[in-house]
Amino acid sequence: MLLILAWQLRRPAPAGSSPSAIKHGWPQHERALEGEATSSGAARSAEQQQPRPVDARLAHLLLPLTNFSALTTAALLDAGGGAGGDQARRLVRLHQDLFCSARLHKPDPEGTSWTKFGNASMLVYASDDIVSNHLRSDAHNWEDHEVKQMLYAMRAPVPQSPSDANTPKRWRRSRPPFVVDIGANVGWFTLNAAAAGATVAAFEAMASNIQLVRSSLCANPWLMDRVALYGTGLGTKRTKCIILSGTINRGDGHTLCDDDRPHREVEQEWKLKSGYDYEVRGEMSVMRLDGLIDHDVQVVKIDVEGFETQVLKGAERLLRGRNVWFVMAECNKDFLKEDGQAAFLK
Repeated sequence: MLLILAWQLRRPAPAGSSPSAIKHGWPQHERALEGEATSSGAARSAEQQQPRPVDARLAHLLLPLTNFSALTTAALLDAGGGAGGDQARRLVRLHQDLFCSARLHKPDPEGTSWTKFGNASMLVYASDDIVSNHLRSDAHNWEDHEVKQMLYAMRAPVPQSPSDANTPKRWRRSRPPFVVDIGANVGWFTLNAAAAGATVAAFEAMASNIQLVRSSLCANPWLMDRVALYGTGLGTKRTKCIILSGTINRGDGHTLCDDDRPHREVEQEWKLKSGYDYEVRGEMSVMRLDGLIDHDVQVVKIDVEGFETQVLKGAERLLRGRNVWFVMAECNKDFLKEDGQAAFLK
């Protein structure tokens, strides 16, 4: 019901209707039908079966009373009939818009703090997270070299048609460039890309990270208009996995699929092989990237702690059928091992 209500909020007012008529829930031409006989009983019946337009401008007051804040991207897209492409983007954008208008990002989650970069602000972890620690420091920065690489790739001219491929003087910048940030973490790359004018599709699977990015977007409406946040992991098939991270680097999520062991056993195994304490942070959905994105991409950035190969395999149709001009991908050799490294490079 909430999705239908939100969709009707975006509907344009019917031609000839007045604001007062809409305010009371009935377009003017429908109110005129009251008390008037119609020429056909069938026509009257059909008119009565039409959905009644509603004023949903106060929907944000109802949403905090529902479980809307727990709505996942996977459930949202399933409710939309397995939406992909532009329809999926519109749905996740609407999700974000309603989240902010209902002020579901308030109060700030415990253990978080605000930091500034440029003329924007970000909500990050107050402690126990390497990325957040750097962003809260006097430098207010993280992976500066990689961010500059992304910005360079965003602005690089590209062929406008296959016939231009061998004629660089015909290449043009994409306006705006489309950036896909896979493993958005607390949103540093996403917000930098959006601040530089890109349209961004950000993918993040950890619930606490998603909350931080949502809050940062709510605080910066001029950036939120450019970002679609997909709260899901990516891989080769639609499934559910678990995500865990270290207690000293809580936002750095690792994906484990097809592992039914008790969480405590998984945490102990990771402590033994890393020397650090790990905690399972919860369950996450996994979807294919090529089921969600179906047009040209200027830059793809991938940082998913050893799950990069699965992400790329789940993007095969996108990579083969569309222009993906630049790919920035982390290769974590400690997690991929020798076989995984070969598959990643292939």
